[in-house]
Amino acid sequence: MQLESGYVRAGKLALLVSVRPGSEKRVARDLMDALYPYDRGVRVEPFGRVLAVYSNLDPDTLARLLRDYPVRGVLAVRRVVLEADAGSARGSLEALLREAANRGFKFSRLELRSLSGGARELERFAAGEAKRLGLLSREGVKARVVIAGSAVLLCL
Repeated sequence: MQLESGYVRAGKLALLVSVRPGSEKRVARDLMDALYPYDRGVRVEPFGRVLAVYSNLDPDTLARLLRDYPVRGVLAVRRVVLEADAGSARGSLEALLREAANRGFKFSRLELRSLSGGARELERFAAGEAKRLGLLSREGVKARVVIAGSAVLLCL
């Protein structure tokens, strides 16, 4: 979306970037420097213990740009492919896994990380739900579900 000032408002959440503790501000600035020439509306914000990158570009393009322009202090870059917020973490997790099954995703491994703690019960629920929906397969990809409050993100 183009604004009157000429700047473009950032789109959706595209990446979660894990950074070395204590270097969040510098890494956020370096990420902006790396991505701004390609998307003038890119935005980098703290999201729990990671940095969230909001952009109009697709997650694959952003990940490729960061591979070509390495940023010191970045530990991992995860592409966000689905997100859900149904008011509760359990409801959001159920909706997210259902949408993943509808899109035909297959996972060889499903990890669950909570930015706010208390993930044990949700991890058991996610494993059972993924098995019930037929999401687990040897030929699938490794996926990570990130829970932040009531929002749930599926990252590859």
